Amino acid sequence: MNSPVGTYEVRYGWHGHVLRSAWISLVLAGFAFLVSSNSPGLTALFGCGSALFLLIVVVLASSRPLAFRVDAEGLTLGGPRLKWVVSTGDQVVPWAEVVSIIVWTERDRFRGKTSFVGIELRPGYSRAPEVLSGSQLKRINKSLPPENPVGSMQAFRLINGWRLKRDRLESAVRSFAPGPVRIVYAR
Repeated sequence: MNSPVGTYEVRYGWHGHVLRSAWISLVLAGFAFLVSSNSPGLTALFGCGSALFLLIVVVLASSRPLAFRVDAEGLTLGGPRLKWVVSTGDQVVPWAEVVSIIVWTERDRFRGKTSFVGIELRPGYSRAPEVLSGSQLKRINKSLPPENPVGSMQAFRLINGWRLKRDRLESAVRSFAPGPVRIVYAR
């Protein structure tokens, strides 16, 4: 797809978690073959399950659906990968509704370090993509810097299977945003 000059577009592909998922499924498939003589049921379970998981990972990474885009229309949040299979779920937030873009990282004992990109919308914007529930909103907004008012972020996406390049994001926002749009980097 050709994008206008200055457009920042990121697609899902072969990055971090996706590569790890593919390797894990290959290891499980190998394990299934190692125990094949002892337990045919276990072999079928591990072999078929890991092969199916690997197939899903390969199809999703190879199809490269849209993850995030900054262009003249506004910000486009691509649908989460598994939901993308059923429906793209891409949602464009027009520049007139964007107050700020928030990029932050959380630490989780299961997933480790995970990054997100969120959008603070103008009050009253009713088509907010993926509106957060009260407990999610409070937890996420607690991790943001104090200058970002609690409850201000209404839309977000997990940065998983794609990489956000700060310099390209900042350049595209400067190029396309008609007014001041803050970019906040939180930890």
